[in-house]
Formats: sequence, structure tokens, C-alpha cells
Amino acid sequence: MLHFKNIRSISFALLLLLGGCLSPDREPGDFVQVTDFHLLQTFKVGEIHLSGMNWTEPSGASLSEYTLFKLYAEMEKRGFERSDTSADFIIRTEWKKALKLTLRQTDSFDNIPEFRGYDRDEDRPRVMCSLIIELYDPKKDQIFWRSSIPDCVEILKLREAIVSDVIEGALASFPERIALDPSLKTIQ
Repeated sequence: MLHFKNIRSISFALLLLLGGCLSPDREPGDFVQVTDFHLLQTFKVGEIHLSGMNWTEPSGASLSEYTLFKLYAEMEKRGFERSDTSADFIIRTEWKKALKLTLRQTDSFDNIPEFRGYDRDEDRPRVMCSLIIELYDPKKDQIFWRSSIPDCVEILKLREAIVSDVIEGALASFPERIALDPSLKTIQ
């Protein structure tokens, strides 16, 4: 039987834990497995998935192509080298398209927008895109870093500049490559 004091302590600890996890200052990406980061020197962009609702052929191809370009640019900016054969890590990307509905409590003046305090544009269903970027080690076949940004852009506003900003934001917390000193002896 738990005492009231113990329940209150456990509740407070859970509240602190959830508060830290949901902090708005936290970057979207983080390491999910232990990895030898100093060994990561080369990368390869693997699959770029488009999932969820149907994508039109031109828009899906353009999004995949620009995502590939932007991922190369972001990783090279951090000092990693592109390798198409034996990369130290592989980047998997997924754009998910889904319908987002805003559910609000209705009141007696439901049919008069002025009384509700918001306009009809906020009520309309929106097709939103979410971005997931995963980096995995092909030798261990496990993900070591992941970033997820849900509902990051409305599909009607999807442009190169916005895709660029979303990918930069998703990779903002991914660190730069650690340059290995060639004068040091290797253990291998």
C-alpha cells in the first residue's frame, strides 16, 4: 500500500521527467544508442521515403531530390565526407503526409465565427508533413541518432526554402565530425 507521501513524491518525479522531455528549448534530434562518434568520418544518404497520403509524382520526386541535396550539404558542412560505397553511417529520411484536424469544444454559438473567437481558416482540415531523420550504423545495423519533427509544414506551403529550414532544424543538434589526428597510432 502506497502512502500519500510516496504517491506525491512519485507524481512530482514524473512531472519533472515529463517537463524535461517536453521542454521547448530541447532540440528535435538526439542520440538514441551509444556510438563511437569519433570513428564516424563518412556518410551515405540511403532511402528517402514519402509515406502517408498519396504524393503526386512531380512533387514527390522534387521533394526527394531536394532532400537528398540538402542532406549532402548539411553533412558536408559538419565535416563528414560523402561515400557511396563503405560509409560509416547511413541517413534514412521519411516525409509523412497526413491530414490534421483541429478539434475544438463547441458552444451554443457554433455557427457564428465572431462569437467563437477564431475564424474558419483555423478550423479547416490541413494536410501536414512530418519529417523523420535517422542515422544508423550499417555494421551494427542499428539506429544511433534520430530526429523527428511532427507537423512541421503544411503541404500547400511546401517550398525549397521551407524544406531547407526544416532539415536544418532537424539536424541542428547533430554535432560536427571529430577530426582524427593522423599522427596517432591506431589500435586496430
